Amino acid sequence: MPKTKIKQGDREVEVWYQSPALVPNEWIALVRKLHPVTAIVIWEVLNGSLSAETISLAQNSPDFERFSAVRIVGGGNPAAALQVVEMARAQLDEIFDEVLPNYAARRVVH
Repeated sequence: MPKTKIKQGDREVEVWYQSPALVPNEWIALVRKLHPVTAIVIWEVLNGSLSAETISLAQNSPDFERFSAVRIVGGGNPAAALQVVEMARAQLDEIFDEVLPNYAARRVVH
């Protein structure tokens, strides 16, 4: 596990941290091309971390009518977040195909 030292006044504190997980390049390419609100919604779906705030963002996304995954999240219930994420994830190829022309369709798994 990597470590670093941080100075706090006159003393040094050693901090251990885990390296972040590798993020697929196609995820980064996708969110860079989406409207910022839509990008947040899709990022949350890709990472499986749906919240009430994400649902609200999806409802107000300019791409609500354009992408099925955004509509699924926008109509979702925070109490059933895992099921909403799974349903939206099943629709992500639609977005990848439209936004990334050279995307090779495959099931998005996490």
